[in-house]
Amino acid sequence: MLVFAGIAWADKEMVQLTKEGQAAARATLIKRSDLGRLVECTGGMDKPDYSSEMPCSTFHPKQSDLVLNGSA
Repeated sequence: MLVFAGIAWADKEMVQLTKEGQAAARATLIKRSDLGRLVECTGGMDKPDYSSEMPCSTFHPKQSDLVLNGSA
């Protein structure tokens, strides 16, 4: 079982945030003004969590060839 944990840890995507990637990620966020006056919402900014655990323990997709360039 420890062998699988090592494989999952080693196969993480690379994180290389760019100005363009960050702008694209921010553009996808829902803003309070998008919801209109009838919706009450609270909240704020949260720090992104890059430790994404896969919900299915038998699914191990290759991620080491992916690059995360924006987060919001």
